[in-house]
Amino acid sequence: MSAEASRLRPGYTTGTYATLTSLAAATLLLTGRPVHRLEVELPRGRRAAFPIAWCRRCSDREGGGAKAGAFKDAGDDPDVSHG
Repeated sequence: MSAEASRLRPGYTTGTYATLTSLAAATLLLTGRPVHRLEVELPRGRRAAFPIAWCRRCSDREGGGAKAGAFKDAGDDPDVSHG
């Protein structure tokens, strides 16, 4: 197997997705508009853009506020939160 073929496909951490979805929900609350794509800064100054699967306001019954979700890409890491 070549060195290139043995490389694992990189993914993103749970913390990256927590930051991403929190920022999407906060943006909805501040602007009144749902977010469909966001860019966040990663370690070492890199930036990456991610799609937001859903972003919505919560009902009063749910406690108000906003929620957002994204499908996590953990790469080839056997991370149980992938997807």
